[in-house]
Formats: sequence, structure tokens, C-alpha cells
Amino acid sequence: MIGLFFFIMLILLFLFFSYNIAVHKSKNGKAVKIGDFIIFILTTTVLINSIASFINIARFVSETNIPITDITNGSFWNYMEFLNLIVIVIIWIASGVRLIKKKEI
Repeated sequence: MIGLFFFIMLILLFLFFSYNIAVHKSKNGKAVKIGDFIIFILTTTVLINSIASFINIARFVSETNIPITDITNGSFWNYMEFLNLIVIVIIWIASGVRLIKKKEI
């Protein structure tokens, strides 16, 4: 329950800062960097949560000797779990590159 509260607060903060950045763009690009930093922090949080969930599923499968296809309801959804993790990593890398990349105004 506390995690849900913090997640909702994080979303609200993200929306607030995104709106303020979109409305008040500065000429030197600092406001854009703040938005990129917020996106990077959010994608990092999503990546950490996804990896933790993936590790917990793997630990459960290892301890109970239940096939992973029984946990994920088939091999299709097992592949979707891997695809989800790969897509999150790609988005995380892209947001990190955008944060580091020099802005030309």
C-alpha cells in the first residue's frame, strides 16, 4: 500500500514537472535537461522493479520445481516477459543517451 502511494506521488510529480517544463522552456536548455533527468529516473525505477520481479519469479521456480510455463501461463507469455525486460532496457539506455547528449538550441 505504501509502495502504491509513492508510485502515485511519483507520477504526479512527473506530470507536474513535465507540464512546467513544457510551459516554461528556457533558452539555455536547462529545463529540457530536467525533464530528461526525470524520465531517466522513472525508467531506472521501472527497470529495477522489473528485474526484481524477474528474479523473484526465477527464485520461486527454482525452489518449487514448477515449470516457468506454469507460472507465466505458457511459453508465449514467458517470451513476453523476456521481451518486456529487453524493451525496458532499450528505453532506459535511450533515455540515458538523451540525458548525456549535448543539446543544440
